Amino acid sequence: MMSGVNIPSILNSYATSIMKLNGTNYSEWKEQVEFSLGVLELGMAILKEKPVLTDKSTPEENKLHIDWDRSNRLSMILCEW
Repeated sequence: MMSGVNIPSILNSYATSIMKLNGTNYSEWKEQVEFSLGVLELGMAILKEKPVLTDKSTPEENKLHIDWDRSNRLSMILCEW
């Protein structure tokens, strides 16, 4: 992860550079979103299924779930901006 970085500021910078989705520019918009998520290391939510937690989940599985949830939340914020 991008430790020591002000994520809201960086997210805002990338979000404002992404063109608005208007119904005719989906391919270009998608490419910009995927690139931005990759640079911000937030692409996990679009690349992997949401991890399922059980009462027998390991600490690693719990961490993966937390990381996926963060990626998903911030990805949605980026797309809504």
